[in-house]
Amino acid sequence: MGPTDTGTSTESVHDSADTFIIPPRPNPSADAGLAILPPSSEDCDTAPPSPNSLDVFTLTPVTALKLLCAGIEALVRITGDIPPTPPTTHSTPPNMRGMQAEKENIARSNSYTNFASLHPRTESSSSGGSDDVDGVSFRKPRSGIPEIAPTQPYIIIGDNAEPLNVQHSAITRKFYSKQPPPISLEDYLMRLHKFCPMSTAVYLATSFYIHKLAVEERAIPVTRRNCHRLLLAGLRVAMKALEDLSYPHSRFSKVGGIPQVKMPLPFPRLYLMHYGFENETTKLHDLEREIGLDSVVYNVGETNIFVGMVSMPRRAVMELKALKVFTEPVKVDTENIEDAAPPAKKQKTAHKYTDNRDVVSVDSDTASEDDADGDVVDVKEVAAKSASLRARDSRTPAHQDEINAIDTVKVLKLSWATDSMKAGKLLPMDKYIVYTGIRVQKPPARSSQPAKKMVPAENPLTRARADSPPPSSFSQGYRHAGGSSHSQSHKRHAPLLRAETTTEHDAADSLPDLPEYSKKEYCCQRPTPSPTPNDPFIAQLKKILLARKLISDEIGVRAYNKAIATIAAYPYTITTVAEIQRLPGCGPKYLALYQEWKDTGRIREVEEFEQSEKMQVLNLFYGIHDVGGKTANQFYDYGWRDLDDVVSQGWDIIERNQQVGVKWYDEFQTKIPRVEVQRIGNVVLAYANKIREGFQMVICGGYRRGKKLCGDVDIILTHPDEQATDHFVDDIVYDLAQDGWIQYTLSASNKNSERGQEPLNWKGGMPRSGGGFDSLDKALVVWQDPTFQDMDDPEAKNPNIHRRVDIIISPWKTAGCAIVGWSGANMFERDLRRYCREKLKYKFDSTGVRTLGDGTWVDLEGDETDLLAKEKKVFEGLGLEWIEPTLRCTDG
Repeated sequence: MGPTDTGTSTESVHDSADTFIIPPRPNPSADAGLAILPPSSEDCDTAPPSPNSLDVFTLTPVTALKLLCAGIEALVRITGDIPPTPPTTHSTPPNMRGMQAEKENIARSNSYTNFASLHPRTESSSSGGSDDVDGVSFRKPRSGIPEIAPTQPYIIIGDNAEPLNVQHSAITRKFYSKQPPPISLEDYLMRLHKFCPMSTAVYLATSFYIHKLAVEERAIPVTRRNCHRLLLAGLRVAMKALEDLSYPHSRFSKVGGIPQVKMPLPFPRLYLMHYGFENETTKLHDLEREIGLDSVVYNVGETNIFVGMVSMPRRAVMELKALKVFTEPVKVDTENIEDAAPPAKKQKTAHKYTDNRDVVSVDSDTASEDDADGDVVDVKEVAAKSASLRARDSRTPAHQDEINAIDTVKVLKLSWATDSMKAGKLLPMDKYIVYTGIRVQKPPARSSQPAKKMVPAENPLTRARADSPPPSSFSQGYRHAGGSSHSQSHKRHAPLLRAETTTEHDAADSLPDLPEYSKKEYCCQRPTPSPTPNDPFIAQLKKILLARKLISDEIGVRAYNKAIATIAAYPYTITTVAEIQRLPGCGPKYLALYQEWKDTGRIREVEEFEQSEKMQVLNLFYGIHDVGGKTANQFYDYGWRDLDDVVSQGWDIIERNQQVGVKWYDEFQTKIPRVEVQRIGNVVLAYANKIREGFQMVICGGYRRGKKLCGDVDIILTHPDEQATDHFVDDIVYDLAQDGWIQYTLSASNKNSERGQEPLNWKGGMPRSGGGFDSLDKALVVWQDPTFQDMDDPEAKNPNIHRRVDIIISPWKTAGCAIVGWSGANMFERDLRRYCREKLKYKFDSTGVRTLGDGTWVDLEGDETDLLAKEKKVFEGLGLEWIEPTLRCTDG
């Protein structure tokens, strides 16, 4: 090669894709790569105009595209072809030396205790010396840190991290291809513009980005091997930054000619919930990177999409509360709300006023499947709140999906993200939604109480009692949707640890054999009497259970209910923690509580509950009929501290059923003796047979379980003639009210008669509901014996106490299921439903048994003519051993 061939040889070296040869020293006068040559005749059609003649505000996208192409081509010609990874023996490049020195000098005090590994730097190691890079000598910067006294621990941030040049090389090499792509830059950009048109601003911004990276910061050289991917990445970043509309990653990657896996899915901004990752933080961080750090947010106020390892709405609500996100559920079918599941002891029922207003009330069926406190949401009130919030705040970003509206919160299963990544595209959210709600304000503080009303100086409770109830009616007050949740977590203590003595160890080895039924998982398989040998310890657990209800700790409520039911079924007096340890559902928490109670005769958590003024106030409000834990906390947040406050400050804002509960608070708290329960039942049966001969009655609830004192009276009426029970509840309540036995109707329903007294299908004509509960005809009433000594005197006041009575009407063909569903304690009924669902694939409630597959009614009772025989047939049909009603006392 002769001297005259210098330009040609240099160009061939630059264009080589397989070899790397250090170029000669710069010679600007002879370097053809720097010369500005006029375009050839074949390039005249595509050459961009002169920059001085361009106006960026009138520039067309294609012209901006050609300018971008020309700029990148110039960088490619200047750079030539260099390997993607610099030799590892090279020191930090000059342009990164400042960053490297800054990293080495950053120290943080009081965070390192291993002094032996900290070596003082010598003066010679922190000054002088030089590095040789590509034949050019650079002075080594000072990198030492001031000497620190041995007593002051410190750690160097990133001391054991890779050098910055290694880190940058690892990042930049992602843009390199093994071979230069066979398509020219201009053809490549025109292809992108054809299938994914972009604006002038995007092309100009991309040119600026790449120029800054390659020329100003020298973070990455632009070569034939990486220019296409750099362009694609730059265009993507510019488009997301400047455009309201961006193309899906799947489309952009296909047009750009790279595998889709190299580009993250366009997940919306979401919050990744930490539940389930407490001990797997590495897995959580890996998942965040897979989803995309630009999509994962760490401030709950920046998104309304929450993704996590949750599958139940209750868990989703609890996790949201832990994040200080307060919501109200909105995914409710207003037309079929009456088919929703009720909670334990307080069934949600729905009716319609004459003005078509949705009404939700609470009744007291022991057959409920789920624990709740009677706090439900008025559907139309929630809709109004949602519309109000949307009208007040319309800042929803244009790039956000409609589901991420400012007031709508959605909790999705984690499988939505993982399944989407497997499928290579975003999957619809519908099948993965666990919970949907609207954001609401945090429960008001004490200062945010309703305006006080001036009342007479007389006793407020006297005013409440003087307020006579309206005539008995099937219409009842509805619950407002503003019930706030008490977000204060219960104060917990570490369990007391103690050594096991030899005597206790020997006693553990000689424990009585555990009965087979005590080993079974479901409460409906275990006979549970009342009283039990362990009632004193169970009484302590019940107080903790009550505290959990008052703070709306639903998970804790279920856990304590399960433990109490298991211990109540244990036939021996517990003497060691080893006996509790072998019982199902009793973990280390209950072992520690028992040991503390055994050693000290008390449980600290119980004492704190009893001594807490707030908890006692909440307990007072919780005793009001139709008030649960959430509403009790709402009353407390209003600043109310007793029933006088409720009457004087909130009488006009609480619901009618709550007014009834306040008015007869003391009477409702008074337990009902068995003799009185039987007398009430006889009156109801007599009135039923007066209307139509042949009715049979079973008194269920606590009375049938053998309790000496009952909270209310649950009466089931049935008749062998199915026509007799059709809409019968209207007739009997009317007659009892006319004669003065019923003072007020809290709730009433004719759902069973309205569907022809057919068992409620799991599928088919009736939509599938969220929880599942019977929809038998029933009336929940306030009862008072109208007979007293001076009853003929119109001025005399009836001194008889008011009681709560539930009258349930069941068709004969499913009367056995109704009796079973209303006789067991809470956990017995809950586990009976769970057993049917998990073991038999049945849906059980008081209206009958259906298959989960096609909703077919399963006739378990046959042609039995005796109610007790029908009840036993239900146990037999479910594969359960018969358990006497007095042995279904799972509540202790």
